[in-house]
Amino acid sequence: SAEEIARDMRTPIGGAARSDGEAPHVDIDAPAGGEVVWDVVTVTATATDDVGVAGVRFSVDGQPIGTEVVAPPYWVTWDT
Repeated sequence: SAEEIARDMRTPIGGAARSDGEAPHVDIDAPAGGEVVWDVVTVTATATDDVGVAGVRFSVDGQPIGTEVVAPPYWVTWDT
């Protein structure tokens, strides 16, 4: 029926969508907190989430650096 088709169109592939009850957790691995950096630096991070991580966006003082990294390892180069 049209109702069944409409319901199927709203159901994600693999069944009902899982609720994401927890915020993702991100740790900056390098450079170390408080470390003074200059020139070009590689910034690395570890990201986890109870449902999954779609990507990591790096920023410094609210300004993005690099583009979103969608798979581990999560890293970007930053020209200070």
